[in-house]
Amino acid sequence: MTEPKDLSEYNTSACPKCESENITGGNVDIDATYAWQSVWCNECHYEWRDVFKLCGVEDAETGKAIFEKKPVNRDTIEDGVISIKWGVDDVLGRAIELKVEIDESDAEKILSNILRRHDAETGVNWDVIDCHIIMYLRDKEKS
Repeated sequence: MTEPKDLSEYNTSACPKCESENITGGNVDIDATYAWQSVWCNECHYEWRDVFKLCGVEDAETGKAIFEKKPVNRDTIEDGVISIKWGVDDVLGRAIELKVEIDESDAEKILSNILRRHDAETGVNWDVIDCHIIMYLRDKEKS
């Protein structure tokens, strides 16, 4: 399996395989805080899914935020070095919020994937953990 590319490189109006803009999107499916849409290329016939994560809730009239993710500060400074720690409990907690079932062994594998694919520009945050849980379960389902 090849390493995924950085999401910032994704042109949402083109096929990720051949870069043709002759693409068609299917219905959007929604489950809890995620939505996904099957998309296919009319040129090379490649098919993929775009996955969306709820980032907030706003008033339809005013556009004012009703709910939004609040940042969590878990930094520690020791001897001039910052350290941010993520653990199995964080992954298990996110799985509960996503309404998916994983065990501690799964959570450790997900943490290992996060570490292996770590990008210093993006860092590790709740969205990164959520995406890794989803990718792990998708890959587990395929095997």
